[in-house]
Amino acid sequence: SIEDNLRLILREELAPIYQLIKRIPEEDRLISVEQAAKVLTVSEEWIYKHADDLPFVVKPKPNMVRVSHNKLQAYIAKKLREQERGNGSR
Repeated sequence: SIEDNLRLILREELAPIYQLIKRIPEEDRLISVEQAAKVLTVSEEWIYKHADDLPFVVKPKPNMVRVSHNKLQAYIAKKLREQERGNGSR
């Protein structure tokens, strides 16, 4: 039928766009050190102490520390994958 043909054409034409949309990361937001500490089950002091070495820490202004939510989630996912492979280190 014409409707089925139109659906097929639309599906084929929109498939590449859908694949691109799936790759767009969720909009990031900055969370507080307190919130990040709770997620990581560490102290706020630990995050401040290691801020320069943590890939998810953002310093929007001097003496202001925030955490990228997306980068924190990526960090956690990476650490979990490392643990699953048996070479996770703290």
